[in-house]
Amino acid sequence: MSAKRLSPEEWAAARNAWESEPALSIAALAARIGVSKQATAAKAKRDGWEKRADLRELAVKAHAKADKVVPPADNTPAPDVDVDVDDSVNVAPEAAKKPVTEHPDPVDARTEIIARHRQEWRAARVNLYTAINKKDFEMGKVAKITLEGLSILQKGERAAWGLDAIDPEKQAPVVVIERG
Repeated sequence: MSAKRLSPEEWAAARNAWESEPALSIAALAARIGVSKQATAAKAKRDGWEKRADLRELAVKAHAKADKVVPPADNTPAPDVDVDVDDSVNVAPEAAKKPVTEHPDPVDARTEIIARHRQEWRAARVNLYTAINKKDFEMGKVAKITLEGLSILQKGERAAWGLDAIDPEKQAPVVVIERG
């Protein structure tokens, strides 16, 4: 990596990112800012950089902020859903398409993830209820696969971002779909 000189403002932003993003390593930060790992580590040591983000606190703040963006679902089953499955597939917000690491604020990054997860579950719920209402077994299988895939994907994403740090003893929800 070529020698790159950062301005004091760029170093301050780098320090803020490293101190506030629990999963960000010095190596990843160095790659992000275009400075060698050694130079970044030396600067961090010289200036006394310290990780200060508490995952539990970040998760609590992100959940509260996400509630303002996308209120939690009431989990009441819809008696009848009249939605075309093809129209419901792409209901996730546009924000889901950009990397969440673009946020300088770790609470905002986690808020975006929580809001997207809620939107994804709502879309999957619509697909499932549509299959049930139409008594379409094949559509039901697609809905089941979608729910299982979302569950796996979101579980990993929640772990990677520390979103379940609020209550580490809490078990992840299990989605059960019974066929009659």
